[in-house]
Amino acid sequence: MATKRMTPGFSDQVMGLVKTLRTDAPDCVASGVVDMATGMLLSYETIDNHPPEVLDLLAGATLDLFQGRTVVMIEDVFKERRGSPVTTTSSRRSSSTARTSPTCSCG
Repeated sequence: MATKRMTPGFSDQVMGLVKTLRTDAPDCVASGVVDMATGMLLSYETIDNHPPEVLDLLAGATLDLFQGRTVVMIEDVFKERRGSPVTTTSSRRSSSTARTSPTCSCG
């Protein structure tokens, strides 16, 4: 499987996005970017200090939110109604590309 290379300055772009999300969204207390292929938290910014274990749990919850069983089931229902091939959860996770998802926790 080929690995997609990130452009130079990608890390700076991600960190800038996270900071902008947190500062520009009203009442936002935290923002972050999660790699949807691995569930790894790539960058985050919060107004409080949090232990790394809590941030890891949040990254996993974000992955489940977007790729969990319920979401996959809903997507499969839509695919079935459109006549598209339905994928299983295990094949979907193993074949997913390196996507990221910004997360903003706003109050």
